[in-house]
Amino acid sequence: MTASVRITSRQHLRSSPARVCGYPGCPVLTTEPYCPNHRTKGHAVGARFPHNIYATRRWRGIRRARLRLDPYCSCDTDCCPDGCFRFANVVDHIIGLAEGGLPYDLDNTQSMAADCHNRKTARGVKR
Repeated sequence: MTASVRITSRQHLRSSPARVCGYPGCPVLTTEPYCPNHRTKGHAVGARFPHNIYATRRWRGIRRARLRLDPYCSCDTDCCPDGCFRFANVVDHIIGLAEGGLPYDLDNTQSMAADCHNRKTARGVKR
């Protein structure tokens, strides 16, 4: 005679197995993407924007619209003292998503050349 196991809750079926924390080099096992030590605002379960917005059709439309409106780089004078007259190929959030900026707001975006965007991001400037 075989013993039968009856599962009374579907929640039990949905639980995921423990895996290693997603933070590089962390060996802690967790059922979340990151262990409690490495769960920051951007990586928290149920974070404001848990998916990659840059892979969505909606973002591609916003990016296309911004680059059509402003085809040239709009970096500040700290980046290019004589002015930047290059074509933009990156769309930047003026107020970053981590600071509460809206991801799909056209008014919260600006066109930039890639190297100007990288310098701005490295400096931590918000405009």
